[in-house]
Amino acid sequence: MKKILIYGAGGFGREVQWLIERINQKEPIWQIEGYLDDGMEVGTAINGYKVLGGKEKLQEYDKTTAVVCAIGSAKIREKIILEIKQIGKFQFPNLIDPEVQMSQFLSMGEGNIICAGNILTVNIILKDFVILNLSCTVGHDVVLESFVTVYPEVNISGCVIIKNTLRLEQEVKSFRVKL
Repeated sequence: MKKILIYGAGGFGREVQWLIERINQKEPIWQIEGYLDDGMEVGTAINGYKVLGGKEKLQEYDKTTAVVCAIGSAKIREKIILEIKQIGKFQFPNLIDPEVQMSQFLSMGEGNIICAGNILTVNIILKDFVILNLSCTVGHDVVLESFVTVYPEVNISGCVIIKNTLRLEQEVKSFRVKL
């Protein structure tokens, strides 16, 4: 089994723990080492796992360790991932609930989290560190750019591009300057 650390011990972090446990029920892949959270006391027990520390704890692990960033906020998730990448070269697996309905005609980057109840049809692109929370539908020809969060029960379809909020803010500022 591969070691995995869950970064973020809040509500979504606990849901990601459940997602990993669901994946392991189908095929034992992941050994959850515990949680990383800069805002929680080391040793705090959460659903059977302990908070091991914050970002600094990553220095004790090597590149064979996987990290999942279970932070719902796209801005905070992007900041944390960039900091983790400066610490070392870790694996960022795609975690997909075993019951997700998903086409083979889909392109996916790294570090994506696809929760239970999702349906993904055809010709979809998920870039890096996208979160599809519970019970969403993503239809044909959709692009979800890196660090996008899709909250529960959202339906997206038909030639739609959803941008990361940081990138969108930069584009809006650039557009205003041109005017």
